[in-house]
Order: sequence, then C-alpha cells, then structure tokens
Amino acid sequence: MTNETNQLKIIWFALTMSIVLYGVIAFMIVPRSDQSFDALFANPIILVLHLAGLAMFAISFVVPANMLKRSNNVRMAMIMRWAMIESSAVFGLLAAFIGQDVRLFLPLGALAIAGMLLAFPRG
Repeated sequence: MTNETNQLKIIWFALTMSIVLYGVIAFMIVPRSDQSFDALFANPIILVLHLAGLAMFAISFVVPANMLKRSNNVRMAMIMRWAMIESSAVFGLLAAFIGQDVRLFLPLGALAIAGMLLAFPRG
C-alpha cells in the first residue's frame, strides 16, 4: 500500500465522517415536525435543495472521470468527487434547517454515505 493511497484513505475517512457529523448535528438541533414527509416537499426551496443535492451526486461521478481523461491526476479527481458527494449531504442539512424537520436530511445524507462507500479509494 503506497503512501498516497494511505493519504487518500485518510481524506476519504475525514469527508465521510463529516457527513456523519452533519447527521448528528441535524438530529441534535433540528426538530421533527408534525407534517407528513410529502407535505414538506411542497416548499419549493426544499425541493430545489434536494434536486441540487441529487444533481451534485450525479455530477460527482461524471466530472472527475472527465478530469482523468484530460490529466492523470487521480488524487485531485478523487478529492473533487468526494467533495461533491459531501455537498449532497450539505444540501440535505440546509433543507433540514430551512424546513425545520430532521427527516429532510435523511435522503441526501444516506445518498452521500452510499456515494462515499462507492468511491472508496482502492489500491
């Protein structure tokens, strides 16, 4: 295992733990409202935040792959991918704060964790 691989795993772990920390913050601070989950998405800001989170997640697998075609900088591409995946969780945290319901974090937080697991550095 190379030194660069170890460094990438440390960066991956730190960004993954930040997503977990966002979830802890959401569960500690944001209440759960009495509204149905579907009713929460009637707010256009909540809908836009979730769509932005989904878009960032999708783009996180396209942009770094295109970067690798142009240059061979794997480290930069991986860090960019992880940061974009993490931003999905940030959009979920914003939605939870704005919508005043912790459940709004769950879809994007879970998606971000799944994305980070998919993007684990190998080698």
